[in-house]
Amino acid sequence: MNKISAHDKERGTIIPLMALAMTGMLGMVGLSVDGGFLLTSQSELQTAADSAALKGASQLGNPGSNNAPIPNFSLASSTVPDALVHLGNVSAGRPVTEATITTGGWDMTQANKGLQPWIANSGLIPAVKVTVAKSGANGIVNSTFLRVLGLTGFSPVATAVAIGDYGPGSAKPGQLAPIILSQCVMDQIWDPVTNAPLLAKSAAPFCTGCPNNTVGKPIIVRIFSQDPTSGNGGKTPNYGSSSPSCSSTGSWTTYASNSNSDADINTYLINGYPNKVSIGDQAWVTSGVKNASNKTLAGLIPYAARVALVKGAAVAGTSMTISGFACVKIQAVDSTTSVKSFDLTLLGISNSIVTGVSNTNFSCELATDPGSAVSNNTYITAPPRIVN
Repeated sequence: MNKISAHDKERGTIIPLMALAMTGMLGMVGLSVDGGFLLTSQSELQTAADSAALKGASQLGNPGSNNAPIPNFSLASSTVPDALVHLGNVSAGRPVTEATITTGGWDMTQANKGLQPWIANSGLIPAVKVTVAKSGANGIVNSTFLRVLGLTGFSPVATAVAIGDYGPGSAKPGQLAPIILSQCVMDQIWDPVTNAPLLAKSAAPFCTGCPNNTVGKPIIVRIFSQDPTSGNGGKTPNYGSSSPSCSSTGSWTTYASNSNSDADINTYLINGYPNKVSIGDQAWVTSGVKNASNKTLAGLIPYAARVALVKGAAVAGTSMTISGFACVKIQAVDSTTSVKSFDLTLLGISNSIVTGVSNTNFSCELATDPGSAVSNNTYITAPPRIVN
């Protein structure tokens, strides 16, 4: 009978130990490789959720072609699936095309956590929630090395909540000056996190024909009041140009009256527009040089005002849809040269009285018209942003 030597016993013990060690090493390699791939895929998934939620939230203040009530949750929800397809987001090498979409209200104080059921006049901000998962048409995150442990793949989930470019539903009679400002401009010079104007980082002018900025001070925007059909002093096509993405800065307006009268504009400068104005209403872009209006404004500066925001280019003799409201300080007026213009900067949201202006009781308050769609909300709309 052959005897089992001590050497054979050691070899018989080492072999299973080596197998266990190799399995452990393979598991560590698999965890490292597959884990890294999972983290990358999760990040890609979050980008898809964020971008889709922002696209949806951008439609909350849009009444759409059927003039739907604001906030337009239906349009916001229907925008997300199309956005997922056209944004081209990919996770783990596969397009992200499916999502769960929920709308409701977001409590900025976070006294109530998570998306809340929408209640008008409650202080909630309209919001869109998008949840995407690596499952179904989105596929899973396939594992490579961890398959030896029976893990064939992972199904991470990403969620994003975005609030819309949505402010109070209305401005009270007498609150608005006869001026409209481009929403595109607003989006570039407003900080939605601090509810304050962005500060200039260089002296470079914001737009073609704008004055130089002062570093550390709010960005200056110039609005030309010369009629574009008269040449606009070389500032084409419409009332100044802020950048390739913003074709105009703003204009004089008489809101729903469709009047081009300097006398009407002068009255509104002093007393405010006499009627209630709501998001989704139309604002008339006046035509003409507005000599008298510029002279009246020159006598008021520095002048604080609430103005309407509009989307698109301000073209004389047309109406534009109001997308929100902002508070501004008008600090310079050119009422003498052939190209009439005035310069303004944004004012931050505050219940405090604005100092150093001619209208001494002005404040850019948080309180809004009780009949608005949202109360106790910021008066100024801002670009949609992620809040969760």
